[in-house]
Amino acid sequence: MTECIRYGHLCSLIEFGDCHFDPATGLLRLPSVEITQITNTGSKQAFPLLESAWYAFALLELAERPRMGRADAILQRVFKCKNIFIDGRFGMVAALVWLRHRNRLSISLIEILRNSLEFFGDEAIRRHHAAIGFRSVSADMEDIFSLLAAGELLLRDDLLSQGRTLLSFVSKQELGYMMTGMSSPFNGNATASSVIVLHAIENHIRDVQAKKMASELLAQHWHIIFQKLRLHGPDIFPPNDLIALLIVRVLDDKEEVTHDLDFQLPSGVHMLSFIHALVLGIHLPTCIRMMQTAG
Repeated sequence: MTECIRYGHLCSLIEFGDCHFDPATGLLRLPSVEITQITNTGSKQAFPLLESAWYAFALLELAERPRMGRADAILQRVFKCKNIFIDGRFGMVAALVWLRHRNRLSISLIEILRNSLEFFGDEAIRRHHAAIGFRSVSADMEDIFSLLAAGELLLRDDLLSQGRTLLSFVSKQELGYMMTGMSSPFNGNATASSVIVLHAIENHIRDVQAKKMASELLAQHWHIIFQKLRLHGPDIFPPNDLIALLIVRVLDDKEEVTHDLDFQLPSGVHMLSFIHALVLGIHLPTCIRMMQTAG
């Protein structure tokens, strides 16, 4: 995908957000009942906090100075809502905003994000300990990124160690599938979300052990994705799916599969979830690139 096309998609996301921005609330207002959020008072309102945070993140990525104030104000409103701390996706947004744009943020937002990252990290540890109590282990990828980022930014070894532990669990799980000859259960959107988080770890986390595990997992995921492409052709991935965007981003425009996929941003509120795949540094692991060249 060329930079021009990537930037065009980013502008489309922002235009969608502009059309649904409500100046009265300082958030997006979307008509879908499915994305209704519960407010601090317990009442339900159609203020999609996650989509508002993604929109603000996109404004920061656009890097137009007149839009910085709106992005800053939206993020302050979103991260002052306490009920978001049970959702690791907000933690990932907070970490990415801090890592990529902290020099552009107001002092008040910086303080809010610092406190939010600590809340997200502590909440992720609490959820993991609760899962162990029920004799189950779960590893949400957004939680892992939030733990690693918060551990490094706040200099908290307990958060960093927990992030490594959960990432190691995911690695061993994938290795277990390979050792038994089983294929990892494939879900296009779930795989795409994992790939995005793993690329975020590669891009922004300094911890050597975490980066190594992320690189190994990325190689496995991309191997499975291209294996599906070879066996079933591009039609297996709908052109408006997140995974199709990732494939187009890592391949040159001259490659045949890029034209066959013909990626298009979906319409509606879910298009805002594509922001991470457009702004992060997405690349094909060297070993997979060599296999593609040889094959």
